[in-house]
Amino acid sequence: MHARGQSVGATAQNRLWRRRRRSTLVVGIAVVLVVATAAVVWVYGRQAIPEAGAPQPSASVATTPSRAPRVAAVTYEVSGEGRVDIWYTDPARTETTTLLNQQLPWRVELAPHAVSFVQITARRTKNGFEGQPVRALVDGVEVCNGTNVGGYMKSTCSELVPPL
Repeated sequence: MHARGQSVGATAQNRLWRRRRRSTLVVGIAVVLVVATAAVVWVYGRQAIPEAGAPQPSASVATTPSRAPRVAAVTYEVSGEGRVDIWYTDPARTETTTLLNQQLPWRVELAPHAVSFVQITARRTKNGFEGQPVRALVDGVEVCNGTNVGGYMKSTCSELVPPL
């Protein structure tokens, strides 16, 4: 008999039971977190789809005319020395353009297209405290610029481009 009146086998069984209980608790918490994450992704990721019975606006409803996006040439620049990874929005495309390990200075001129937003980000591929200033120009006029400060490896600028 053990000091408390239990056999040694009973103590080992209690330890095994506690381990299983702890493992079950950890697995349960993990399952709850996965389900909660999936629910958040589903709620924020789903597209707004009108219901079949929801009233749809008719063609006869008067709407306020909106101004068309501005048609303009966009130029992106990254100055400095070394190499950077670059991400920029191209008004003619729906996705962001990604360029890896580009030599500085770097510049791209995009043909005139309907533009409502410009954005460029440059991230240094190696640590360093040198800046890599970025800027965006619309029809030759600078609309935004940015430079990393304090040793941050990323510079970015973005701006809405109002219609004319």
